[in-house]
Parts: sequence; structure tokens; C-alpha cells
Amino acid sequence: MGRKVKSFACIVWLCLLCVVAFAYKCCVALRHFCISILHSHTPEKYKAPNPLLCKSSSMASPSNPRKRTKEAASVGRHIDTRGHLEGWFANVRGKGTEASINTYLTTVSRKVINTPKHVSLDWLKSEELLDVAASLEFQGLEKFLGLIGNIYPDLTKVFFTNLKVKGDRFESRVKGVIMDITPKVWETVTGLKCEGLKLGKGTIEGLEEYNKITFYKSYLRNPQVAGKGFQVGSLAVYPRILAFIIVWILTPRGHNHVVLHEEDLILMNYIMNQIKVN
Repeated sequence: MGRKVKSFACIVWLCLLCVVAFAYKCCVALRHFCISILHSHTPEKYKAPNPLLCKSSSMASPSNPRKRTKEAASVGRHIDTRGHLEGWFANVRGKGTEASINTYLTTVSRKVINTPKHVSLDWLKSEELLDVAASLEFQGLEKFLGLIGNIYPDLTKVFFTNLKVKGDRFESRVKGVIMDITPKVWETVTGLKCEGLKLGKGTIEGLEEYNKITFYKSYLRNPQVAGKGFQVGSLAVYPRILAFIIVWILTPRGHNHVVLHEEDLILMNYIMNQIKVN
């Protein structure tokens, strides 16, 4: 009798193990089925990347993370804009020239467009900076310095890619539209007239006995403490504000706005002495 009970108990345990194993296999199969259904209805951008592809991509990418980021941004930018290039560089026939597009992609598109700045002469007057406002008004800069509007960096690069100088005018083409900038158009838009002395490196016409070191030191806040180089921050209020307007708006550059170049000092001298500059 005892043997029969033990045999029956073993059979029951075997049956329970079989049921548990079968239930486990069913759960695994159901899980895979649910995952496949969810994956098929998930947008591509939310899907997890293939680990093998990730490994291959990381092995082929540069070891420098900063370089990887720059390359990725550059490739992404070109992919995003390539579809628009034919329209951006369209000529009268509606197609962009391959040479212009290649120049844009390899050279101009990598340049950085400075964020435009503006200043109001009325604000300068309200701050009792009358000397600065008067000097800028004499040069006819009030309209140019106050220009504001929407900026389109990519189309600006297209404009400069197609830019040609023809005599006393500039000509370019953007999205099939020919832009002919004559002196009259330039004066209407910016308020600047093509008159006065032409400024260039080493140009000191109209300045008697000019010396950049002597000129710079004469406008320091403390002439007894001359800073290193031609630092803007060492200047008195009037020349300092004028210097920042020059390096940020009149002759803008992308970096090092705190040190004046030779051309900056000459232009500052012309403006402060009220000599017309072209």
C-alpha cells in the first residue's frame, strides 16, 4: 500500500512539472509574439538601433568625440540642404550650376555668419553720449546702424557664393532672383553714400603726423597705466563705445573684439576727427 501511494505521488509531481514547463514555453512564445507586434507598429525613429550596426559604426568613427560631433553635424547639414540646393542656386533656366553648388558645399557653407548687431543714436543721446552720436551722424551712419530685420544665414551664403563685382555695382543670384546692387540701391537701403576717403591698411590720408601708439595712448582712461596691446577696455568712455561699434558693426569679425587692429584705429581716428570715410 505504501509503495502505491509513493508511485502515485511521483506521477502527480511529474504531471505538475510538465504543466509548469508547458506554461513557461507558452509565456515565452506569447512574449515574443507581443514584441514582434509592437515592433511592427513602432515608428522608425523610436526603434532601438541594431547593436551590430552600432558597434560597426563606433569602430569606424574617429576616436576624438569632438571631431565625431563636427563631422556628424556637417554631414547632417549637407544632407538636409542638398535637396534645396538646386532651388537656391537656380538660374533663369531653373537649374543650379554644379560649380556653384560645389563651391557652396566645400567652402562657403562651412563659414559662420556673424549675428548682426544694431544701435540707436537716439539711445546714445538719451544716455548723454552726445559726442559718440554726433560723430556717427557726421558719417551718415544713423540708418545703417539701426538696420534690423529677418536674417537667413544659408541664403546669405548663397548670395556670397554667386557674388560678382561688375564695375561700381555688385550682382548676385538667389533662388533664381537676380540682385543688382548699384550705388543708388546701396544708398537707399543703408543710407551710406559712396564718398569720402577709402580706408585700407596703412591708409592715413588726411591725418597729419598720425601715430597709432600716440593716438591710442591719448584716449586711455589712465595714460599712466598702458595695457598690453591695443585693448578696448583701457580706453575712456567715448572712444571705447566707438571702438565696440567699429569691431561689432562697421567692420565686424567673428572673434577677438577686445583688441583693436590698425584699420580699427585709423577708422576711429577718422570718425573722431570728423573726416568723411567711404
